[in-house]
Parts: sequence; structure tokens; C-alpha cells
Amino acid sequence: MTDRFAGAWLVTEYVYDPEGRFAGVVRQRRTLQPSAENQVRVTQVCEPDAQLDGHPMQAFAGEWIFDLIVDGSRRLYNGPDVVGYGIEWAPGAMTSQGVWPRFGHTFESYAVLVTPERQITGGFFAVAGRSVADIVGVAVPDRGDWPELDLSAEPPEPPLTTAGVHRRAGPLLLAEQWPSPTEQVRTLALSDPPTQHTVTITDHREPSTRRVNVSVTTDMPLSNYRRLHEEVVARPGAAERLASLRSETLAEIGLHTLRRALDHSQADLAAELGISQSAVSQLERGDDVKVSTLRGYLSGLGARLEITAVFDDGETETAVPIQIGPAA
Repeated sequence: MTDRFAGAWLVTEYVYDPEGRFAGVVRQRRTLQPSAENQVRVTQVCEPDAQLDGHPMQAFAGEWIFDLIVDGSRRLYNGPDVVGYGIEWAPGAMTSQGVWPRFGHTFESYAVLVTPERQITGGFFAVAGRSVADIVGVAVPDRGDWPELDLSAEPPEPPLTTAGVHRRAGPLLLAEQWPSPTEQVRTLALSDPPTQHTVTITDHREPSTRRVNVSVTTDMPLSNYRRLHEEVVARPGAAERLASLRSETLAEIGLHTLRRALDHSQADLAAELGISQSAVSQLERGDDVKVSTLRGYLSGLGARLEITAVFDDGETETAVPIQIGPAA
């Protein structure tokens, strides 16, 4: 723990309600500093944004301090502000659970280093057994720039061997299943496009045993995709086949796919448009978008919006450009 997670981190936590609705963002400065042999002092300074006013996670505003006792792979959260325990199941991958005594929030959390300087982190908070928040976050060493997740990224589908339930928090998918009345399997699956990593945590619990498997896989590097694309395009007849498919492909492309293909982050586009990152995420996930909103989004990507009405009587197809608004 002291080797892999120690130091000063900037953490961006995205808060979702249990129904999967985005609620707001908590910025956190987290410092882990060795204070004695096998002991680490953890300091967290949390700043919930205005969207969380009135939300249970607003209570986390301010500074929180607790001691962490390291015993091999085990971690003891020794208060005063957090009490609980954790286990590092693999190098750079741990889960924890416990309570924040000041206001009675219980939690289950996870932290996985996908690279030495990027940590996927988050957790699930409850009060009196009732879920109040699902959190997915990202942490990087404190060099002044806050990290971000691509909230529109599609999570990988976790394997389900029996009937279960799913719930989603942005790029995170939580699946729970019960192979028997005394056996529970919980799977967390998350995609992180900036690093091209996929994280899967499978937590198998029975009355007397618990097994946790953590998998961090890397997608094909973008340079390999480009090389493969060049090889495919060079094949005889490929250009013609691609041209015939182009209109269909463009009709199906998602906004988030287009943005990522143009190397724009949600934060950069939000700054360009003068809106919040969560607003960009909601637009990309929406299925009923205003024309003016879509026009502004595409303008931020350096494109213009054109709308075409297509008339097809079964024999001929006619495309007519449509103007929205007063005639020029």
C-alpha cells in the first residue's frame, strides 16, 4: 500500500443515484503519508459541486483524516473519520468496506491502478441499508490538473452464469447474481478509453469464504488499429466497398464516438461550449436532442449541422436539404 498508493492524488468522483441518474461531482485532494511503521495517515479534502446541494454526498464536504494500518495484504481503517478494513487482492488492486461514523454512511469501495499514475476508484454508499449513491472516479498524482473519466464510455458486459440484476453508473456496470441462497457474486466492469484499459472486479462471497478476482486488460493500441486500417484500405476493391458503406456508417455513429475520433475530451468540449461536463455527457447519452443543442455541440467539434429529408417511394429516393428557422 505504501509503495503503490502513497503520495498526493487528485481525485474526481462522479456521483450517481441508485437508479443510474447523474447527480454531480466531488473533487478530492487525497494524501497518503507514512506516519509510523506499517501505518499511513490518510487526509481527504472533499469539495462537492453545486449540483450536489441537498444530496447525501454533500455531507462529505471538508477535511477528513484517518489512520491506515498495513498488515501484509490487509488494511485496517483505524479512524477517527473512517473505520473499516480492506484487502489488496493483487498488486495495485484492493477493495474495502466500513463506515463514516460522523454521519453513519456505510461504504464498499474499490481502487485499481490501471497504470502507475492512474487509479480507477469509487464505491457504494448506504444509510441504514438503503443505497444513496454509486460513485465512479479516477485519480492521478497531484500535478495541478484534475483527471476525468469518459462518462459516455460503454462498460464491458460482465459474464453472468445465473439470473441477476444490473445497474449502471456512467462507464461502470454493476452486476449481482445469487447462484444459491447463501452465495453472492458481484461483478464491477468499467472501460477507461483514455488508457484503453478495461477493469473487471469479481467478488464471490459465501458464508465462510470470499474470493475476489481483479482483471485489468488493455485494448489494441490505437496505432495498431491505424495500421490495420491502412492495410485493409490498400486491398483491391476496398475503397469502393468502404464508399458504399460510408453513408450507413455515418448514420449510425454516436456523438461520443465522433468526439473521441476527433481527439476531444468531454471537459475540453464543455469548456468550448461554456457548459458543464455532465451536460455534455447527458447530451451524448440522450435520444431526444434539440436541434440548437446539437448544432452547438457539432460547432464545438468544428462541424456544421445539415438536416436532410429523404423521400422514398420505393423506386426513387430524393434528398431535400431542410432549413430550420426563419428563411434567409
